[in-house]
Amino acid sequence: MTDLKKFIRANLDNVLTSDFFLPELGRLRRGKIRDLYFKEGISEFVTDRVSAFDVVSEQGIPFKGEFVNRLNVAGHLLSETKLGENADNFTNLGPNVNIRDKLEVYPIEIIVRRRLLGSGFRSYQARQEISGVKLPPGLNEGDRFEEPIITPTTKAHQGHDEEISKEEIIAQNLVPEEELETVYEKAMTLFLAGEFFFDSFGIPLDDTKYEFSPEGVVDEIHTPDSSRFNGFDKEYLRRYLRENGYKGEGPMPHLPEEVIIGLSLRYLKLIRKITPDYLPSTEPVKEHLIDNLRRAGLYKGRFVPIIMGSKSDLEHAKKIEETLTELDIPSDIRVASGHKSTEHLLEMIRQYNRSSEPLLTIACAGGWDDLSGVVASNSVFPMLSSPPDGNYQGNYPSGCPVARIPAKSAALAAAKSFAMHDPEYRRTIEDRIREVEEKIIQSDTNLE
Repeated sequence: MTDLKKFIRANLDNVLTSDFFLPELGRLRRGKIRDLYFKEGISEFVTDRVSAFDVVSEQGIPFKGEFVNRLNVAGHLLSETKLGENADNFTNLGPNVNIRDKLEVYPIEIIVRRRLLGSGFRSYQARQEISGVKLPPGLNEGDRFEEPIITPTTKAHQGHDEEISKEEIIAQNLVPEEELETVYEKAMTLFLAGEFFFDSFGIPLDDTKYEFSPEGVVDEIHTPDSSRFNGFDKEYLRRYLRENGYKGEGPMPHLPEEVIIGLSLRYLKLIRKITPDYLPSTEPVKEHLIDNLRRAGLYKGRFVPIIMGSKSDLEHAKKIEETLTELDIPSDIRVASGHKSTEHLLEMIRQYNRSSEPLLTIACAGGWDDLSGVVASNSVFPMLSSPPDGNYQGNYPSGCPVARIPAKSAALAAAKSFAMHDPEYRRTIEDRIREVEEKIIQSDTNLE
């Protein structure tokens, strides 16, 4: 018989957290738990991060992403990308991965409660109501409602979600009244179906949250992150934090090893009530994911951000992009000024600095060109400057590593840089590198 605590303890470092970033998959938007890459549809990685009181821990919970994905019993209700003949590329990428369409999500969360627990009980103690729903006096924590109640909250991008009444949602036009009625009906139907499903395994569904778009329910449903299952959920973590004086003010404190194991164990035991012999994969989660993406042809392991100073540099940036494509190098054109939007540029560089794959930046800005200096001084990866105005004599502070180079030469230099460290890429790209070199040699001025 498997010792589940020992099994989890042996995998404490095998987690997918915020230190994993593959920029060639698309523009990244990090949620509390999910990393969403926007390119063709959405590539969604369900990480092993955990949040409580709307604050994310820097520590990972072993297997949590896989657990949440497997317990997402209504995953088929998510709107899937219309993949067509490419469908095979998006299957079996790993237990942490989903592919779906980009959808407009209503800015509220719908919480359906069967029992008076958690923040709902605390609101009841303070005001004898939850989200505008009046409740009778004399209720105790854990009391069961004869009929489930719906208690919506706001969906905050920063800070904490706040209770909001049905009337306030309509008054603020967060959801049109007729559509809100449909949302309420769907939420109640989903809850009752989920309650029936989990009851058949002896698991009480105490409450849960749903998110909706005009197309239907989105995000996870009926997982230990979004629901309470009478001890098999995240309330264990919330209780530990409250007992140690933390309620969401400032960064989450460091979690002891036993708390991390205890939370992972509760998620695992919940799944095993449904699938008794289930054990998660112990493959190294990051390496396994990259291998699957590479086999599916979705990951090449090299990437070039092309950062231009303004939209007027687009034609020049497109020349670089075309040559990079010819050399089988994924790229993305971004706009950020070195002197007009420096903080935006620095945040972009900070994100790229966390790349888990090899990266080389090409900056294109003419004139004084603050852009190249800011990128070179702050990037941990190599960069090249390719000025659209053909001025290759820039002056930068001492120690600022800027090499200025024409567009096609910049793309060629990127290819050779990646080939140095990737023998397989070098073998497959040698002929194309020589072809680009010949084009440059035949050019009259070697300038675009």
